[in-house]
Amino acid sequence: MTHLSENCTPLKINYFPICEYSDIIKNIKSFNDVCMIILPVHPENERQNSSGLPDKTVNGIIESLGPDATLITIGDVIGLVHSHKVLSALQYHLWISIKRKTVRYSPDNSFLPHCHFGALVHTKYKGSLQHTLTRIQYTYCPSCKKTSKDYGGKKHTYNSYGTLISDVWRDICCDPDKDLSPVFRRFSDLFGLEFYNELRVMDCRSLLPEAEKQSLKNPSPQYSVQAGFQNVSMDKIRSQSRLIQGDCLGKMRNIQDDSVDFAFADPPYNLGKKYNLNLCSSFAIFNI
Repeated sequence: MTHLSENCTPLKINYFPICEYSDIIKNIKSFNDVCMIILPVHPENERQNSSGLPDKTVNGIIESLGPDATLITIGDVIGLVHSHKVLSALQYHLWISIKRKTVRYSPDNSFLPHCHFGALVHTKYKGSLQHTLTRIQYTYCPSCKKTSKDYGGKKHTYNSYGTLISDVWRDICCDPDKDLSPVFRRFSDLFGLEFYNELRVMDCRSLLPEAEKQSLKNPSPQYSVQAGFQNVSMDKIRSQSRLIQGDCLGKMRNIQDDSVDFAFADPPYNLGKKYNLNLCSSFAIFNI
């Protein structure tokens, strides 16, 4: 492993293959340590068929977890978006991007390739996320042999091992439908605190994604993208661009349905800072 967790006692990892969603609830009743749920992943068309956990299961998870529990949800991007929406009763802390070993491409190259999957971190408790100080080893310039980390005149903060871990993990490489043991071990160290003893893994990957179950019952029309971003004229984008100033929640309610092709958001999050009310995050919507 390429990380170092300070003052860490690695959690014992217990693995549970899940055959029915109800098994999750049985296995985490009053569980007060770290619970990991691996979402089902469709091997062929991940973008359309992954939808996270059923609402009923999520409600049971929230009710069953102990008051100090941490919940980690592993899955592809679409599955995590759905899961985050229904986990709103928990305290959200992190979305971690994990590098894929096998990059996924859309058949017609009209969508950005899937180079990563992710992990959501929620807690039953409120307040700052409790975890160990975990460091990633430095990378070094092959020419000058110095670290590629720029300390910006703060050399006194230099650590001999590496820099503190971020929410983008490039140093480990896995596929969400394959062996995830490096991810298990990292979280085992990251939450290896004195009041936690166990990392309990609920593997739901053998289950059929909920969205696919519904599509089998109620087939829906198939949609396709007529043109990728590479076919769009920049002149067209510039001519249709406009700046909207105001509360993003209020302004977005006025946007017509099915009129947005791409959205980019960069909110300041998980920093514990009290921002001035006049400040807002950057948000861009593209209609192409």
